[in-house]
Order: sequence, then structure tokens, then C-alpha cells
Amino acid sequence: MKSFKRNILSLSIILGLGTASAVAQSRLLVPRLATGSLQQCPVATAPSHRLQAPPRQALESNDRLLGAYITDQIASTGNGLVNFPGKIQVGAFLPKDIIRKFDGCALRAIRFGLPVAVTVSKVFIYAVNANGKVGNAIASTTVESQAFMGWNEQALPASPIVDASSEDFGGYLLGFEYEQLNTQRNGNYTADCFPLSFVKSGKTCRTYASTDGQWSDIDATSLGNLSVQAIARSDQYPQKDLILSAITIDNPLKQAGQSLKYSLTVENFGNADIADYSVDLKLDDTVVKTFSGQLSSLQTTTLDGSIALDKELPSGSHSVSATVTAIDGSAPTERTADDLSTRPFAVYTQADALTRQQYLVEAFTTTAHPYASYGQQVMDALQKVHDDVLLVNIHSDTSGYGHDPFSNDASNELSLMLDIDNMPSAVLNRCYLGEKPINYYYGMEAMTAFDASYATTKANELFQVMRQQSVPALATIDVDAVAVDEDLTIHVSGQGGQYARQLLDKTARLSVMLVEDDIATSSSEERYDAVLRAMLTHIGGDEMAWTDDQHFSNTYTMKLPESWGPYNMRVVAFIHLDPNVLNPDYNNMGVSNATASELTVTTGIAQHPTQDTSARPVAIYSANGTARASLQQGINLVRMSDGTTRKVIIR
Repeated sequence: MKSFKRNILSLSIILGLGTASAVAQSRLLVPRLATGSLQQCPVATAPSHRLQAPPRQALESNDRLLGAYITDQIASTGNGLVNFPGKIQVGAFLPKDIIRKFDGCALRAIRFGLPVAVTVSKVFIYAVNANGKVGNAIASTTVESQAFMGWNEQALPASPIVDASSEDFGGYLLGFEYEQLNTQRNGNYTADCFPLSFVKSGKTCRTYASTDGQWSDIDATSLGNLSVQAIARSDQYPQKDLILSAITIDNPLKQAGQSLKYSLTVENFGNADIADYSVDLKLDDTVVKTFSGQLSSLQTTTLDGSIALDKELPSGSHSVSATVTAIDGSAPTERTADDLSTRPFAVYTQADALTRQQYLVEAFTTTAHPYASYGQQVMDALQKVHDDVLLVNIHSDTSGYGHDPFSNDASNELSLMLDIDNMPSAVLNRCYLGEKPINYYYGMEAMTAFDASYATTKANELFQVMRQQSVPALATIDVDAVAVDEDLTIHVSGQGGQYARQLLDKTARLSVMLVEDDIATSSSEERYDAVLRAMLTHIGGDEMAWTDDQHFSNTYTMKLPESWGPYNMRVVAFIHLDPNVLNPDYNNMGVSNATASELTVTTGIAQHPTQDTSARPVAIYSANGTARASLQQGINLVRMSDGTTRKVIIR
């Protein structure tokens, strides 16, 4: 099986997010799954053949182009996945907001633009659900004729009807299958190895590729959009119609007195030009600004700015909305469903903020990386200096170093969602670095963690940044986890202030993880702690089940595999901003609060591994892994000379 991977030789601790990932787990989860795989045609490479396509026929009056961009542009210099010769499916992911305006239209053809001629074997459209999973093809047909340089059009015999009405609908994966070449001449790849065209026009959408049904993002957003479009036919296209996109904001959780940045687009989807339009922008029910202007047919403009939030704005749920109020002097009366766009957000005050239980640090690592232990030095130092840090070690296969025996679906999907490539890496409370770029490495370059004293210095530095950037704690979390034989039941509950539900219901999610301490691989005596075993929630978290305005309670169950050791297991629960797994917003993933609790094992399961009664204590740790000089009140993890860990509770 081929996969789009890259080996990373650096050692980095990343604040916020990493730089890339490699395996797509049968879904479109996150960006940049294959950084380094996509290569551009060198300027000095001479084309091997440049067959010009015949002139494109003009669209019929009842046809429209459906795509990330809808012009005839094609890149003059191509790109290719030259390290993966053979048949490759490549497609643009078109999200729901691009598709929904074509509801009820028939997709009669797919066209693709090529900077050089190449063998194209088929075109396709796959449905993608709201969680990013790729479904069955709604259209797929063989390309019989030679593909030319320029735009090529292939009719779809079935002409599927667009239906984006379902809440579970996420979008379409629109693309084609081609033969990727890696031929060389005089030591250089020939031009026909670079048949992919990317154009900086329209709404930038991600491009995915697959050789085996596993879809990987090929990191092409900086180049623009893949040159592929569908032709949608309808006899019901309007004369004059404005469509508002979803409103984006800089943060869904704002403190009273701050500014709220917003942005949205307005598209004229009608056949005729609009000489004058009006759009009202509201904060809750109050108009704060009116936009006006003119817009040609099938053109788009951006409306953006900021709203100063009053210091006296009450805590709780609020919204920013945009409404089309007039088109050429008249209120719109047809196709008005997309004339309103609303984005909820929440406002808090210092009175709403609670004492944080713990900060969450997700350390991404792999047993296959030779320098993994040096990254662990920084994590150990972080916990030693700050006992309110909760560490989860996430062993992933997505870095290209080979299989990790502790990897699982949850760990791989988290790596993808959080855009992790470099290992070892750490995501600190999923916080954002303010004005620094998301991929800023904060000085943790290769070899710097080899010095243990530096690890402590770096740990303190990282903690201060994490504390300054973190989302406030707006609810406490309690965990009750009971294992009866192999049946595990977890109750996660919590309580906030007067406005907790309003603050968190539409902005935040609850994630629940199961981790195990003191485990080893079959081929090594080295022990590993806080290893992620499973996620009980969706990868992006679950909605909190509110019982009233201040309390929530969620319950989860699972079967424990026999090979796991429940006496060494803990449940980690945390509240965080909704990451939107289909289109991750890395500025808005912050963790509000986190806590952990051990399992209560009531019957039937023997401690794992078997303890040697002659073993002696060699180290003592808190439940969070902080080293202790002696036993203290509460839970103590005692590392024994035989490599096992025992739990001692001092009441």
C-alpha cells in the first residue's frame, strides 16, 4: 500500500500545531497530510509533449460551473506527485457552502485542466459527510479519449442530482484519476511528470490524493485550487440572487470589551448584474453596519471588519449575523434561504472564570523515533515543575517513521486533526501563539533537548506561554470510572457558573480519553506512561449533555481488551473549543479545563503485569507523573525495581 509520507529529522516542541501529517484514515480530516510530496515542474525542464486541447465549447444558458473557482485559468507550470508513479486519484474537496446553491441541479459533466498532456482514466464525484468520511461515488465514468493540455470535458451519463440539504452532508470530492509519471531526461524529471494545475482564484479548497482508497491532503493550498470543475444544469437559475457565505470570526469565546473580527462573502448567483445591494450586519438584534455596492453576475466580494464589544455586554450566548435587505431597491422574495448568515459566539467576564483544574499537554511521539526520549525530557520537566499539567502521550503512525505498537485509530486521527508531523511534538492546551505563526517552533530545534538543564528552562518557558494563551476555565469536570470485569462505565459531569450553558453549549465540546501507565512493547523492556489507548468521544469531542443551565453529565461505556491493565489506567476528560474536524480552525481549539481520574476496578480483573513480592520501591510519582520524595496524601504511583507500578492511596 502506498501512502503519502515524509520523514522528519528535526526534534520540535510545537505550541499550538505542527506542520503536516501522512495518512488519511479513509476520511478528509485535516490539512497537509503529505507535505513534501507535491513537486513543481522545474523551469528548466523542457516539455516532452504539449498537445493543445480543442477550444472549449461555450456553456449553454442553463449551465453553470461548480468548483472552487469558475474561470478558465490553468497554471502555466504544473505540479506532480513524482514519488508515487502509477494511477493516482486526485480531487478537490468542495465544502457544503459551495455545493448548496446548486441543490436540485443535474451534474452533466466534469472538466479538468492540464498544463501538459497526460493519461486520464476516469473522472469522479464522491460524497463526503459532515465528519469528513468519504462515501460512495455519486458519479464515476471512464475517460475514453486522449487528455490534452488545456481544459478537457467528460460527460456524466447518469447526471446525478445535487442534494446538499442533509445536516450530515459535508461536501463533494471532485476529481480525476491520472497516470503519474516519473520519467527523467538528463537527470531531470520530464514535464509530463507535472500534470496538475493549481490556480489562485475563488475560495481556496484542499486537494486530496489516493492510490488505495486512503485520502491524503497533498498540501497544495499555497498554490491555489486544483483545476477541476463540474458543469451543473438547471432551468431554474435566478436572474438576480445574492448568496451569503458562512460568517467566520476570530474567536467564538470573547471577553466583554474585546473586539470581534468577522468576515463573509457575498456572491451574485443570478444571471444579471446587480447595480445596488444592501446587507445589514447585526450584533444580536442591533444593526451595527450596513454594506452596499454593486456586483456583476457570478462575481463575489468580501465583507469584513470588527465589532467593538461593550464592556457591559452581558455574559452568555450572542450572535453576529448578516442579512440581504435589498437588491436593486427591492427586498428579495425568491431563494431567500441563503440571504441570512448567523454565527453564534459567547461573551464572558472575569466573574465567569473558575480556577483551572489542570492544563492539558498532548505529546505526540513514536517508539520508532530515535530521539523520542529527548522530547520526553521536556515533558517530564514540565510536569515536575508544574503539578497542574496533565500529560497524554499519543503514539502515532503518521510521521513516516514506521509502525508504533501503541498507535491506534484515535491517536492517528488526533495527529491528523491537529496537523502533527514532526515527532516528538507537543500541543500545549491547544493554545494559539497570538501574533506568531501557527507553525512557529519556539526555538525547539534539533538536539536542543539533549541537555537536561535546558529541558527545565524550556519547560518553564513553554508553561508561561501556555498559561497566557489558554482559554479560561468556565466549568469544572468530575470523572467517575468503574471497571467491572471487562465492562468500563465512565460518568463525566461538570458544573459552571450562572451562564455556563450559554457560554459553552454552542462553542465547546467534551473529549474523553483512556490512558494507561507502565506498559512496554513486546520487544523492549522500556516502560511507557500516559499512553492513549482509546477515545470514548468523537475525535473532535462530543456535545455536553446539559441537565440545567449550570450542570452537564455525559456517560460512556466500552469493553476493555484483556491485554490492557485497568489498575494502571486513567480517564482524561477535557472541555475545549469545537475544532471543526472537516475544516479545522487552529486559532480556536483551546482547552478550557481538564482533569483525570483512575479507574475503580471492582471485580474479576487481575493487576497487570504480575507483581514480584520481593520488588522494592525505586521512585514515587503523583497521579500526574510528578516525582515525589516520599508518599503523600492522596494517590501515589510507586515504581518498583521489577519495572511495575503500584498505586498507594494515603487518606
